[in-house]
Order: sequence, then structure tokens, then C-alpha cells
Amino acid sequence: MQTKFIKILFVFCVVFISTLHAQTAIVSGKVVDENNDAIQDVQVVTADGHTAPIFTDAEGKYQITIPANKEVEVDFINLSYKISNAKITAKPDEKITLNPKMIFKNAIEDVTVVGENRKQDMVYIQPKDYFKLAGPTPDISKIILSQGLGVQSSNELSSTYSVRGGSFDENLVYVNDVEIFRPFLAATGQQVGLSFPNPDMVSSVNFSSGGFEAKYGDKMSSVLDVQYRKPREFAASIAGGLLGGSVSVEDVTKNKLFSWQIGARYRNTQYVLKTLDTKGEYKPSFYDVQAHLTFDISPKFMIECLAMISDNKYLVVPTDRQTTFGTFQNALSFNVYFDGQEISDYKTYFGSISATYKPKDSLSLKFITSAYRDNETQTFTEQAQYYINQLNNDFGSANFGGAAYNLGIGTYINHGRDYLNATILNAEHKGKYQKRHQTFLWGARIQQEIISNKMSEWNYLDSAGYSIPQGNPQSVDLPYVLKSQTNLNTTRGMGYAEYVLDKNLKDTSNLTWTVGVRSNYWTFNNQNVISPRTTLAYTPNWKRSCAQRILSGPLVLTLSFIGRRMAR
Repeated sequence: MQTKFIKILFVFCVVFISTLHAQTAIVSGKVVDENNDAIQDVQVVTADGHTAPIFTDAEGKYQITIPANKEVEVDFINLSYKISNAKITAKPDEKITLNPKMIFKNAIEDVTVVGENRKQDMVYIQPKDYFKLAGPTPDISKIILSQGLGVQSSNELSSTYSVRGGSFDENLVYVNDVEIFRPFLAATGQQVGLSFPNPDMVSSVNFSSGGFEAKYGDKMSSVLDVQYRKPREFAASIAGGLLGGSVSVEDVTKNKLFSWQIGARYRNTQYVLKTLDTKGEYKPSFYDVQAHLTFDISPKFMIECLAMISDNKYLVVPTDRQTTFGTFQNALSFNVYFDGQEISDYKTYFGSISATYKPKDSLSLKFITSAYRDNETQTFTEQAQYYINQLNNDFGSANFGGAAYNLGIGTYINHGRDYLNATILNAEHKGKYQKRHQTFLWGARIQQEIISNKMSEWNYLDSAGYSIPQGNPQSVDLPYVLKSQTNLNTTRGMGYAEYVLDKNLKDTSNLTWTVGVRSNYWTFNNQNVISPRTTLAYTPNWKRSCAQRILSGPLVLTLSFIGRRMAR
């Protein structure tokens, strides 16, 4: 009797399990992105949670079992993508193929940019966008990179940028109508981590990527025109993090005759640099302190003072670097071991005083004096001993991925002692006269440049007698040697004249024509360069904007058609 009961219980379990198996279905497929590329590690789970979650493999493939004869929601979850789901009603033992396409969360969608009567070839940039930036070194220059104006930067740790493939030194920067200079010896890498404009003190930012007016200088890549704000009440801000911080304070007197701003910034990128392939001790530190003072002597006369002290130090003591390259059949490794260090130090001092006199509303006369002092030091002596090894690609070997044998060794020495001291003095006048829809602008500047530069650089490469000369075995051939000493004391004379016609037409559209000429004379080569420039902008009463520019030789001719489309 007991044996018969056990047989009945066994048959009942088999039937029950078979019934359960028959009440399920299988869903499988491949998860891809918008470019039809496979997505790995996507969590596939049912919304009711009765099925254990699974993850897609390296090819984006998955397979999950769901209950049959009822509606089941299958969710596809990944932190970098928007959640995708599908509702499925399957029959018992049915096999369903589902290939979902997931959308990247940070994908940039198509946007429509509408300009507001942009009369000149200048792009207005919101200063508050600075606080939305993400990165190790937020800076005003990073906002420019996001505007799609042909601006590029080769290093996210640097404040420098190039426009349309031009040089990093061919970009003009103005703060309150005063031209700002950058260190001369600094490379386009991470040695200089802060640009001059302090975002905490800025009121407006305008940028042009070429074809700008004659009132701007003689570098033709771009111009960044920054205006510091005039405080109206007490305000203060402070920000900090692992990579540095900033603090700014501003206020105005009760009689509104004197206002001031003081801002300080500090940046340290050593935690970011420690993630580079070249391991070692990195100690970069960048700081600056700026002050902006405004004196309203009378309703017609105002004095502004701008001062800045900055120090950019960059110290690195490299230890080693390892790089693997090649193919699986021919895998190679490049190992380097370093001795020595690099120290770069750029100290900058800047001050300017400007006086603005307005005898009447239509006439403005501005007089500016400024001084720039720059002390730069670049010293480096680094010895690198490198090894090129063939890697073991035998899966069955205990040394798989390790060095099988050496292909070559060598030594490289890089040495440099560079020093530069520069003093630039300026005296300038700018004028502006407005009469109805006509504006006349003029200006003149004299600039004294005193520069002392001493450079001594060489490098040495040795690999199986590479640097041993054939003729004289007592000497050593150096592939690169630079010895120079320069002392300049030169004067530049610059001036410009400009006429602007800004007229509203009967159909509420706008026509702006700008024509000007600029002259630059330098005593170094006794050469005078004259560059005429003109801009024609028509703003129809349209809703959407369109623009077209024409550049021709030394005469910059810019035709812009900007406006708004009429509403239906």
C-alpha cells in the first residue's frame, strides 16, 4: 500500500511540473542603441518581479523566461540609457524575439537657435552658463567651445583654444576695452590652467570667430570681448571642491559713487593628472586675484581700475609609463622609466586705469593706460629609459600577456632652461559719437614692448650607438639643439576709424552697415599694415534666423541676413 502511494505521488509531481513548464514562454533578442550597436550589461526584468533579472552579454543578446497566457511587461534598464519596455502576451512554450532600441540619455537632439536682432558678427554668450559646465577646469573658454563656432581645444585641462585651425596665440581678449595678454612660453597643454576673465565678476561675454570690426586688434582668428559688471548692492559667493575653489565679494557705497569687486580663484588638477598613462608626482597649482574698482566722479566723468596677480605653477616628477599596442598576433609593449623633473612657473601682473568722459549723451571719450608684467620660467631635465618587448600571446602559457623577449632598448634625455621677462606698457584713447542712426568710432594706441628671452634646449637619443658620429668618436651628435638670447625694446603705433549705419526700415526690418580701417606700425620691422574691414547686416522681420558671410582678401566683407519668419 505504501509503495502504491509513492507511485501516485511521483506521477502527480511529474504532471504538476510539466504543467508549470507548459505555462511559460521564452523571450530573446538583441539590445542595440540608435546606431544599431550592441549594448552590454542591460538589465532585463519583468515589471511584476516574479522573474529573476538577467543581463545582456557583450553582443547585446539576452534570453528570459516569462509566464504565459497573461500580459507581462518586460523592462530594459541601463543607467546611461532611457528605460525601454514592452508588453507581451505569450502562449505556452512560445518563443518570441524582441530587439529593443535604447536611446542615450545625453544625446544632443536637434535644436532651433533664434537670434535677437544680432546686428554685428558677434555672438553673445550667457555668463551664467559657466556654472553649468562639467569638467576638471571650468572656464570662460569652455563656454566658447560649446557654441559650435569653429573653436577647438586639444586639452581639457588647458584654458587655451584655437579657431578654425589657427594658432593658439592668434586670439584677442578684451576686458573692459583693455587688451589682455597671455604667457608667451606656455605650451598649449595643461601648464596654464586659468584664463584671465573671472566668471564671478563678468556681466557680458561677446565672441567673434573672424571678420570682426576695425576697433578690435590685429590678430585675425577671434576676439573675446568681456565686460565686468558694476555692482549695485552687496553680494558675495564662494565655491569649492577637490580641484580648487573661488571666492568673490562686491559692494557699493551708499551714495553710489564708488563700487568695487574682488575675486580670487585657485585650481589644482593633480588628482586628474594622476590618471594619465605617465605615472609620477604631479603638483600643478594655479591661482589669481583680481580687483575691479569704479569711481563715479560726476554724471559725466568716471574712472575704472582693474588689477590682477596670477601665478601658474606646474611641477611633474615622472616615474614610469607602460603602453601596449599592436595586434593579438603581434602584441608589443612600450615601457619607459623616468628620472628628473619639469618645473614651469608663469607669474603675471596686470593693472589698468581708464577714464571715461561724456560731455554730452552723444559723445563718449575714453582714455586708458595699462601695464603688463610677465615672468616666465621653464626648466626641465628628464631622462627616459625605454624598452620595447614582444608579448606572449599563447593562451596555454603561464606567462600569457607578459614579456616574451626584448626587441630593443634606448635612452632619451630632454633638457631645457628657458627664461622670459616681458613688460608691455600702453596708452590709448577711444572715442564714440552717435547721431540718430549713425555712429562714428575712432581710437589710437601707443604700445611699448620690452622683452628679454633666453632659451637653452637640447635632447639626446641613444639606441645601439645612434648618437655616436662616424667621423669623430670623441663627440656626440644631438638631434636637437636650441640656443638663443633675445632682447627687444620696440614700439607699436595703432589706430582705427569706423562708421556704423544702423537704420530701421519701414517694414520693421533693420539694416546695419559697418565700414572701418585699421593701421598698425611696428618699429621692429618698420612696417605699417593697413586692413580695411566692412560688415553688412540685414535683419528682416522673420521668425527664424539665417546668416551668410563672405570673406575676401585683406578686405573683410561680411554679409549677414538675420531675422524672423513672419507668423502665420
